Amino acid sequence: MCDTEIGVFGSYWVQNGTHLRPFADFNTEHVCRRFDPIRAWAEERQIPEKVPDDFMEEPGEGVYILDEFP
Repeated sequence: MCDTEIGVFGSYWVQNGTHLRPFADFNTEHVCRRFDPIRAWAEERQIPEKVPDDFMEEPGEGVYILDEFP
């Protein structure tokens, strides 16, 4: 049984009317890892409780934006 997985989900930018949002691409390969060391690493680096307004940067020039969710 798999304990945890550290793969990164890439994302697509989707423009839906006036809303611009990232949409995760779940088509990635996964590898199981030991849970406790990963949890300790994550707890040391977690974001603050109050997330800054500029936390997620919108895509820059030349980034392809989809018209609908895939």
